[in-house]
Amino acid sequence: LFEHVTDARTASLGRATTAYPFKSSTASLVNPVFSSEPVQNISITHQSRFAGIVNSDLIGFQLERNENPMHLNFLYEGVGQIPDTRSMLLDWGQDGQFGTNDPGEGNGVLDEGERLDKDQLRYFSQHQIGFHGAVIRMVQGLPIGIGFKVLSYSLDDHFALGIGLDLGFKKRIKKTNIGIVLRNMPASGLIWDSGTVEGTVSSIAIGAHHPFMPIKIPSFVLHSMINLNGAVSNRHLDSQLRIGSLSLDGALGLEGIYKD
Repeated sequence: LFEHVTDARTASLGRATTAYPFKSSTASLVNPVFSSEPVQNISITHQSRFAGIVNSDLIGFQLERNENPMHLNFLYEGVGQIPDTRSMLLDWGQDGQFGTNDPGEGNGVLDEGERLDKDQLRYFSQHQIGFHGAVIRMVQGLPIGIGFKVLSYSLDDHFALGIGLDLGFKKRIKKTNIGIVLRNMPASGLIWDSGTVEGTVSSIAIGAHHPFMPIKIPSFVLHSMINLNGAVSNRHLDSQLRIGSLSLDGALGLEGIYKD
């Protein structure tokens, strides 16, 4: 939820904003160190994908507290009309008759001669509600962004609850910003109502951002950025590069800003 529900600006830049400190409360979702940036507005985003089947919402704002601001983001994602076909199979074997114990009966596979009962098709939904808070803490004189997140997950009639922690860092070298984020440190996960624990491994994101003026117009600035995400997990089957269990994904972003 926290890695794909985002605002329109971050999404248009391919989430390559690990080192791009644009002033928005939603920027701390990518790197919690950006919670030190002053924000004077409230960010509200709605997304609808796959013909309206997947819908997500995001509300973010800044909370002032003793000169140490906190960024708060509330996230939601819902997926409706998920078909459940588990009870549709009439698993009666190749002869299509129940109780004859012929080949294929009761094996859980749709064999030749078997059919599906459309009246047994049902639909269920999935809902995720998340909270993300980010603050700055000084560690030996170095500002470290701390992002605390809570996730509530409901899937049909099952429920899970999980927490996680992100650590963010940013360093400016001349005109270039370097950003590093450690996500889910230490490893976090979800605890389901059945007692099952669904673990989430830690990952790292490294990014760079560099502003420049390609033409001699003082009010026009181009912001270029690059990002690399790395994780040790077999679940990233669509990763751009896989080396054993290590997955790597890169992203590039370019934004032009003109101020009249």
